[in-house]
Amino acid sequence: QRGAFDERLKSRRTELDAKWTELQMGLAASWPSMAGSRRVIVHIPSFSHAEHIRLTINHLGVLQNLQISRLASLADPQVTVVYVSPVPVCREVMSYYERLLEVGGVRNVAGRLKVIHPENTHRFPEHFSLATVLYYSPRAMRRIRAVTEGCPAYIVAGQVGEEDRTLATALGVPIFGPGPEASAFW
Repeated sequence: QRGAFDERLKSRRTELDAKWTELQMGLAASWPSMAGSRRVIVHIPSFSHAEHIRLTINHLGVLQNLQISRLASLADPQVTVVYVSPVPVCREVMSYYERLLEVGGVRNVAGRLKVIHPENTHRFPEHFSLATVLYYSPRAMRRIRAVTEGCPAYIVAGQVGEEDRTLATALGVPIFGPGPEASAFW
């Protein structure tokens, strides 16, 4: 029985590796046409370093959320942004960012900006990466799929780790950047 289980795990890993490669190659092939057209950018500012590193970081959620300046991607009128926030964002803060972007000349901010906070954040220890928490938050995953379905999309991650690769594969959305192996060197 142990051998059969190991074989199923190995087979599943091979399938996920193939899907990951297909997603990344698809992004590379379609990038010339995608870069200037309507697209969705999913910003997931996950800090996916090894667990022993994350354990030493106080207020990891706040650190991950420092990348909120990524909302500036909305300056391109062809872009819709899905920003996955590691901390809840209240309506007043969202209004502030929307107004700030509008003053900067960004049109239709409310229609092109989707902020998603994974519903199961409170169920996991603070040192878990945002990518992991999102993966285990089915409502947030469904919301992202609803925005990216039928539209060219890619993920801009923080520190890419295996968790981000697993998440990207589950969403069917490639990561704009290196895979976990290359990212680990930086």
